[in-house]
Amino acid sequence: GGTAFFLDADPADPPLPPGAAGWALAPAPAPAPPGRVGLVIPAGLSDLAPGLRVLRAVDTRDGLPFGADLIGVTLVPAVTAPIGSVARGATLVLATAHAAADVEVFLNGARVPAADVDFLSATQVRLVVPAAATPGPGVLVLRAGKVSGPDAPVTVT
Repeated sequence: GGTAFFLDADPADPPLPPGAAGWALAPAPAPAPPGRVGLVIPAGLSDLAPGLRVLRAVDTRDGLPFGADLIGVTLVPAVTAPIGSVARGATLVLATAHAAADVEVFLNGARVPAADVDFLSATQVRLVVPAAATPGPGVLVLRAGKVSGPDAPVTVT
């Protein structure tokens, strides 16, 4: 027995594997405090759509369902920090997770004009660094599906 965790599918997601009840989540590698569970979305599922989801916990004993519960969670878009500094006016392809066609990019809190942001896929967004961006350390943030993700450090030159 044990508890399995599943994230419900969204219509914008890739198709679920045949017979799957949802996207199986893996336990986090770091131990969680007592009474808590750490979960991670397995590598290879960074193309899931952002937004509100249902997380299901299903407990089994002797191979039979014993109990279940669910909670709402929000899947947020994320960007991997570019390696090295980025020049004003440069075109970058950002490594992302959970981006969507409505993706917006914010540099140091300012929205990058839509004309300078191209959604390539859930895992890639093309960005033209604004020529007027302030040089120095800063942060990039993605917003997609009406939710924002974590900051990623960036240095603008």
